[in-house]
Amino acid sequence: MSPIVLDTDVASRVLRDRLAPSLATKLIGRTPIITFITLGELTTWVELRHWGPSRLASFAHWLDGVGVLHSTDGIARIWGRLTAGAVQRGRPRPQNDTWIAACCLAKGLASAQKQTASVFSSVPPFTNVLSTSIGPPQIDQKQCQQCQERDANRDEQNDSD
Repeated sequence: MSPIVLDTDVASRVLRDRLAPSLATKLIGRTPIITFITLGELTTWVELRHWGPSRLASFAHWLDGVGVLHSTDGIARIWGRLTAGAVQRGRPRPQNDTWIAACCLAKGLASAQKQTASVFSSVPPFTNVLSTSIGPPQIDQKQCQQCQERDANRDEQNDSD
């Protein structure tokens, strides 16, 4: 399975089972990875919402299934070049999105960045699967069935609340 770097928005939607089907199909068969930035943002989000033990355990379990890209000197230099170039063009970019893009560029990985789907797509060899076509989706029928069962269980829980 090929790796894909999830930005914070996409990762939080995956974590909360709220990813649109059109986005989910682009991630099927890919190994999810997050950056240190996304880990920090998700941790902030969890802390601010005062999650209870079961949700924290679910979050920890989810994190166990994803890889985390940590910063390096090379990534920091790429981030600096991206940031400087954007400022020089009069189009500064959000810092955290730029860090995620720098991680992807340094490691040669594709990204799923929802909010800034085309922000870095002009930077070769940056690839954002949410702004480019990656061919026909290969749907994992077992995973789809599990998603349908999960959604039905969630609907039943919401009805009983």
